Amino acid sequence: MTEVTITVRGKAENRIPPERAVARVTAAVDGPERGEVVERLAALAEPVRTGLAARKDAGR
Repeated sequence: MTEVTITVRGKAENRIPPERAVARVTAAVDGPERGEVVERLAALAEPVRTGLAARKDAGR
């Protein structure tokens, strides 16, 4: 029997929805003044909130 070579060319794509997950993130800030601590914590949390909202709006 002779050897047979089969060559296939082309392109394929398959999109799969991302898995859903729950992430729990904790940020802690200490300080003598409550107002300052709240402001520092809000500043830490804002980039995370903004990034998550942007991903949600983009459908990711």
